[in-house]
Amino acid sequence: MFQNDVKVYWKSSTYFNGSIYKFTVEVDQPCDDVYDVMKPPDVTDDRLSWDKSIKHYEMVEKVNENIKVGLITTPAVAMGMISKREFVDLYYFRTYDCDVTDAEYSKTCWIFATSIDYPQHPPTKGYVRAKNYPAGYSVSESKRYPNKSYMELYVNCDIGGMLPRALVEAALPSQQVAYIRSVLEEVKRRKTK
Repeated sequence: MFQNDVKVYWKSSTYFNGSIYKFTVEVDQPCDDVYDVMKPPDVTDDRLSWDKSIKHYEMVEKVNENIKVGLITTPAVAMGMISKREFVDLYYFRTYDCDVTDAEYSKTCWIFATSIDYPQHPPTKGYVRAKNYPAGYSVSESKRYPNKSYMELYVNCDIGGMLPRALVEAALPSQQVAYIRSVLEEVKRRKTK
């Protein structure tokens, strides 16, 4: 579809012994439509209906319209060699109107995320508690082409456990490209409803 258009950058994370990744891609979808899909919803089924990379999602606390706490679990993969994972993350949503001197974009919508200790949801037996260090996903609206947008994903994830680092570093980029593909397929599906 567009996998070859996704640019992937990485460098060593300052938070753990692994890499932080940056994924960028220009897409033929309006910014607001992409952001509406990417933004963690209040309703579990609104995420599970399209995101096949996760096993479960729920919004466990809504602090206000811009701050939420979410729980995500992932299934075991590679015939069980990679155990189930769970994340408890704090999300912060923010839209910035770009300065008039910015020739490319009129606004950028952000989803900032980081894992937190959340006493109301201690680690679940049978799951490895993974950790997202400060990270974020953004979608920017093109000034010249309103039906195009630019996505950037900053992934700073320690999935924990005893996996060889090389295996993690090989798998994470393809998983994020699959996530981008799923987001855009869901945008198209919603438009045809």
